[in-house]
Amino acid sequence: MGYKVDKKKIYDYIDNGLKDKDYHLQTTSKKFKKDMVDFFDFPEARDFRCLELGFWRGYTSVILAQIFGHVTSVDINDGSKITKESEKFSNLEYLYPYDVYLNRLNPKEVPVIWKDVLNDKTFNVFLIDCVHDYAHFHSDIQRSIAVSDISQPVYFIVDDFGTSINDNRTENWDGSINLYVKENLLKANKGMSIVARLGLSEGDIYHEERKPLRDSEGVIIKWEI
Repeated sequence: MGYKVDKKKIYDYIDNGLKDKDYHLQTTSKKFKKDMVDFFDFPEARDFRCLELGFWRGYTSVILAQIFGHVTSVDINDGSKITKESEKFSNLEYLYPYDVYLNRLNPKEVPVIWKDVLNDKTFNVFLIDCVHDYAHFHSDIQRSIAVSDISQPVYFIVDDFGTSINDNRTENWDGSINLYVKENLLKANKGMSIVARLGLSEGDIYHEERKPLRDSEGVIIKWEI
């Protein structure tokens, strides 16, 4: 069994070493990161294997690496802007550039990252922060379920849960993740439930160019079989 995380050290880094979401739209908020640390503040988490889908510059990745035993982070970008802070963590593995949705050599086949790279691995925790629409999030979830270690509870950390909600299930943005979780995921999978809310709250404005959140910034979904 692993040791407990050093919350003070992580909090100090979040407060003094990172920009917030109002500066970097693509990252999670400082409160999101702290809430995540608080939720997984139990010794067993140090033995968990985490798969992060979408790391951008790795700001959230370095927090995950201080919570979990091993973190694998995947993104389609070239990795040139990954934070230098990542070099401090031997348990943090970046895989790039990988498209989690398309096999560019053979579009009819399963994407390479799932078919050849992650096919023999299993994970306890998933942070999903890729393309924020109904169809892509469905793909993220189904691929993640396929590589879940179901011998114990599985956790899905979902970003952009509260982005403006409407009833559009096919076009990008506007609440499609929220709709998918509430209308599909939780109803279709026995043992799944929202166990925590992360980050900014309903009504908060995280950037002057964005509308107020219509739900919490993120959630944690627990899956017990």
